Amino acid sequence: MLGIIIVGIRFLLIFIFPIVLCTVALYFKSKRKFEIGKSGFITKKSVKSKETWDYAQKIAPDVYLKMSIVCAFLDFLITIVMFIADIEYEIIIYFCSFVGFVFVIIPIFIVDKKIDEFSDIM
Repeated sequence: MLGIIIVGIRFLLIFIFPIVLCTVALYFKSKRKFEIGKSGFITKKSVKSKETWDYAQKIAPDVYLKMSIVCAFLDFLITIVMFIADIEYEIIIYFCSFVGFVFVIIPIFIVDKKIDEFSDIM
C-alpha cells in the first residue's frame, strides 16, 4: 500500500506543472468576465483597454491549455527516456520541473504577442 502511495506522489511531482497550467486554463475559461485588473490574465498589455482585456481573457485559456498538453507530453517523454537510461528519480523530477517552469512562463509571452497583433489590427 505504501508503495502505491509513493508511486502516486512521484507521478504527481513529475506532472505538477502541467496540472497547474491546466488548472489555470480551466479557471480562466470558467470565468471569462473578469473585472479589469482584478483577476484573470493580467499584464501591462492586457489592461491597456477594454478591448485588449476582453481579447486576452478570450485567448488565454486556450493558450494555457495547449501549453499544459505539450508540457505533459514532454514530461512523459522525458520520464520514459530517463527511466530507460536508468537515471535517478530525483534527476527526473528536477529535469521535468525545469521544463515545466519554462512552460509556465511561455504562455505569458504568447498571449502578450497576440495582444500586440490584435492592437495593431484595431
